Amino acid sequence: MTETELDPPAAIAGLVLAAGQGKRMGSSGPKVLMRVLGEPMLYYIYQALASVIPEETIWTVVGHKRGHVEEAFPRYASRFIHQPSQLGTGHALMCAQPQLQERGVTHCLVVNGDVPMLSSRALEELKRQTLSRQADVAFLTMRLSDPTGYGRVLRDGNGLVERIVEEKDLAPSRNDADEVNAGIYCLDLQRIAPYLDRMDQNNAQGEFYLPQLAELIAADGGCVAAVCDKDGGGELLGVNRPRELVRNEEELRRRVVDFWLDRDVILRNPDQVRIGPRARLEPGCEITGPVEIYGATRIGAWARVDSHVWIADSIVEQSAWIRSFSHLEGAEVKQSAQVGPYARLRQAAVLEPESKVGNFVEVKKAVLGPGSKANHLAYIGDASVGSGANIGAGCITCNYDGRAKHRTVVGDGAFIGSNTALVAPLEIGARAVVGAGSTISKHVPEEFLAVARAKQRNLDRNVSKREKGNGNTGQTGTKDS
Repeated sequence: MTETELDPPAAIAGLVLAAGQGKRMGSSGPKVLMRVLGEPMLYYIYQALASVIPEETIWTVVGHKRGHVEEAFPRYASRFIHQPSQLGTGHALMCAQPQLQERGVTHCLVVNGDVPMLSSRALEELKRQTLSRQADVAFLTMRLSDPTGYGRVLRDGNGLVERIVEEKDLAPSRNDADEVNAGIYCLDLQRIAPYLDRMDQNNAQGEFYLPQLAELIAADGGCVAAVCDKDGGGELLGVNRPRELVRNEEELRRRVVDFWLDRDVILRNPDQVRIGPRARLEPGCEITGPVEIYGATRIGAWARVDSHVWIADSIVEQSAWIRSFSHLEGAEVKQSAQVGPYARLRQAAVLEPESKVGNFVEVKKAVLGPGSKANHLAYIGDASVGSGANIGAGCITCNYDGRAKHRTVVGDGAFIGSNTALVAPLEIGARAVVGAGSTISKHVPEEFLAVARAKQRNLDRNVSKREKGNGNTGQTGTKDS
């Protein structure tokens, strides 16, 4: 019987176990939300499952701080199942089984939410083996050179599963057993249903565990299949401690770097390049580590990203240049624009083609028009700057009055002198000039010069000379200009 003949009658769903806290990770939040290359671990599980089964058939068991998980993954929240008390993997299945059967699910892939390197290849093979062998329970296993700390899978002379034994219960004669249970299952829900009530909490943790379900079915002569993932191995290891989190992240980082190198992206100093799984890079772009690129960032062809740059959820179009020590989040840098060094682009910052922001310039919710520039020490927030404008050093848009934000509009070709405060709401007309050191709070018409500063007074710092002058000549000791 072929897989094609088996697939149609089998309504296969996915069940992600994501209810735990992960106290050994030192986190107070859900363990599955701890980040790997900028994404929660749970993101990787959903991606792997969605490559094997339809996304709308993926269910999630949540418990500890479930609201945080719902907020992080709203598109999956309608299929969340609450586990009020975290009493083990078997108990999680008990909580989910009624809803799954009610919706006509016949088989269920059960996956822990803390296996970020889980591959769709391994899940596809587990699914195929379950259906082709008509197994009641199938689970993934792996062989480790050092299986210390893991439960072992014991097989009989025919290669069939006898038991899944915790390490402390392993007989000395079986110490050489190196096949371990990865904790990823494919279950025939109808066949396992009678055994759920037979599971018990007779273990050190006082919880219900899925390995016992496999043992009960095997003892009754049911079909229990252990599918050894010979190619993946370490891909199936879960994250239980910070060291394991870092190890998984480093391995994924290396794979992502190799992926982009194979696609004609230039990655210099690759050991210090960190690229998230949702980022997209075009051939010919050049990136130098150390650098971090996360979220839905897109880097265009021939764009250049220098070292010590951090980018998240931003677009850098072709031939743009992001210079060292710049920070971009939710920004858009268009063709041939330049950023930095030491610049910060915050949410909704847009640099139009060939515009430029330089040293210690911050832009937020603002558009810098084509060919415009702010080269030094400026803050441009809640603003629209036209084409060919110049923003002088020390210029700031005063966009907040203590209660609300207001916008500043700078017209095409306008020149804003250094150390100027633009008090919004405000419009500076096209080709207008604002004198250095001005505080501008009224609209400036096109092609006008605006100067707003007090009359300069020069005071002689020599006190005795100033007093002598006052007494003998009647002079004030000051010069006004």
